[in-house]
Amino acid sequence: MHWTHSLEFLAWRLDDGPVRFRDLRVQWKQTSSRFAKWTDGLKDHEIIRLDVRFVEDSGPRGPLALLKKYRGGIKDDEMSSASRVLAEPVIRKDSRLGTLRLDRWTGQFHGRVKWGERRVRLWLSADDRGGFEAAQLAAGIVVEQQDAWHPRIAEAIAAKMYPLWQEVWREDQKNLSEKQFLAKIRASALSVYSGGVFEIWFDDSDLFGDHGVVVRGTSRGQIESVQLG
Repeated sequence: MHWTHSLEFLAWRLDDGPVRFRDLRVQWKQTSSRFAKWTDGLKDHEIIRLDVRFVEDSGPRGPLALLKKYRGGIKDDEMSSASRVLAEPVIRKDSRLGTLRLDRWTGQFHGRVKWGERRVRLWLSADDRGGFEAAQLAAGIVVEQQDAWHPRIAEAIAAKMYPLWQEVWREDQKNLSEKQFLAKIRASALSVYSGGVFEIWFDDSDLFGDHGVVVRGTSRGQIESVQLG
């Protein structure tokens, strides 16, 4: 069966035109096995040539091209220069969040911060409400105020997830008190968006089949939801 698969290119050019540092989606309708075989053969920062049907702007996600033929690797001095630029790390430093590095493939800054007694992964995402500066500011506020968040988040998890575990997921598992249950829910990652929304991901120690628990809130002090990951 043929599916529409996508690849995203961080830098590209049309024929001998200027190099553009703008995400370009290239779609190919192909079987999953053939698409996987093709992508598995590509290397990071490899310069390749494609024949495509190009659409300059195709909506909010930016330019889109439909793949017609893969021409293989090529030599291109300007694209080689662009590749070297993309290989250089982009780093931000923050007094509350430490060192943040840009992951060019996801378009997010990431690092590690202390949350309670654990160090967790931190991800910052820009959205339609602002850029990375806004996400960084919101993350700093959340991390700085975490002592106030801990009891509220624990209470919200206990209220929503403990009854769910008892009624649906426990089955043959050993019964746990609410306190024992919460001790098994351990923070693993914090994602913050420029609009001030954050999500804290918790490992569930296999209480929920390794789905994890996600608490969603805002830097203004609201807890919006608690659910399985």
